[in-house]
Amino acid sequence: MNNLRELPSPRGVPQGEHDRGADPRDPVPDLPRPDAKHGTREPLPENPRYDPDPEAPARRSPYAFAHQKLEVYRVALEMARRSRELADRVPRGYRPFADQLLRAAGHTVLLIGEGANRYTSGQKRQRYTEARGQSGETASAAELLAALRLVPDMEARRVQDLAGRVASMLTQLIQRYS
Repeated sequence: MNNLRELPSPRGVPQGEHDRGADPRDPVPDLPRPDAKHGTREPLPENPRYDPDPEAPARRSPYAFAHQKLEVYRVALEMARRSRELADRVPRGYRPFADQLLRAAGHTVLLIGEGANRYTSGQKRQRYTEARGQSGETASAAELLAALRLVPDMEARRVQDLAGRVASMLTQLIQRYS
């Protein structure tokens, strides 16, 4: 016994008939229809603008955000990825240091993205200055982990080099918006 009351079908189409195909009155007739048997949707057609390669330049997409066009953003993403690899090697009792490294690297990326999408020069400059400080914190955290012999020196050095590169690029952006 079904206690649910049947709702009227949209646009006066009898129940079940709206699953058979596109309705000419439908404003978006090319979207996939729900499958009547399982209630799932057909997969969406391939989007020619979507490129699953994260290394692909964002310039190809007409919908790219401003931060996706910046080289400093891509370098900061690489710094965050390597910071994650470094943090995964930290032993259990020292996790707060690894967490600090990840937070600083993540905030660097987020602040660059926020600054690039701000409108005024002052707002951009402020976010880039904060991001530069976070990249310095990332370098310090990586250096601390290496000094405590919790991670290999070479891997920590790579994160420090990327953080230095990010800081240098951010300094140029800060000067541009001063």
